[in-house]
Amino acid sequence: GMARYLDNYESCDTADMLHALESGTRSAYQSMTTPTEGTMLTVMRDAASAAGELSNPPIHEVLNKVVEEAQASVDRTPSLLPQLAEAGVVDAGGLGLSIILEGMRFAHLEEEFPDPSPIPANNVDMSGVQHEGHGYCTEFVVTGQSLDRNRLENVLKDTGAESILVVGDSE
Repeated sequence: GMARYLDNYESCDTADMLHALESGTRSAYQSMTTPTEGTMLTVMRDAASAAGELSNPPIHEVLNKVVEEAQASVDRTPSLLPQLAEAGVVDAGGLGLSIILEGMRFAHLEEEFPDPSPIPANNVDMSGVQHEGHGYCTEFVVTGQSLDRNRLENVLKDTGAESILVVGDSE
C-alpha cells in the first residue's frame, strides 16, 4: 500500500509520507481474509497512527516517530497473541516491518544502517509449544485484474485443505 501510494513520486514530503503510511495500513488490513492483531498489521497501524498524531512535523520527525512506535508495537505483540507469549518471541513479520521502516529512516537521513547484532543459535525452545501439525506450506501467486479474493478462498476451502490463507487485492 505504501509503495503503491508513492509509486510515481521521486521524493515525498511529510504529508505524502503520512498518506503513504495510512495507505499501507489500509491495504494491509484489506488484503487479509482474517486480520489478526499482534502481527505486522498491528505494527503498521500503530506506527502510522503515532505519526498521524504529530502536528505538522518535518519528515525526519515523522520517520523517527514511526520507527519508535513500530519497535514499541513489536515489543507488545506477545501480549496480543498467546502463541508468541508462550514461545517467548515477538511477531517476526512485525519485527521485519520495523526493520524496513528503520531502513527508510536511515536512507532518508543518509546514515549507514548499523550491522545487526548476532542472534544466538537455538535461543528459543519450542518443545513445549503446541504445534498445529501443518507439515508443509504450498503457496501460489495469482495475478490478474478484478480478482475476487473471497471467491478464490471459497474454492480452495472446498478442496479440504486444513489451513487456507488468501491475501492480496483485486490485482
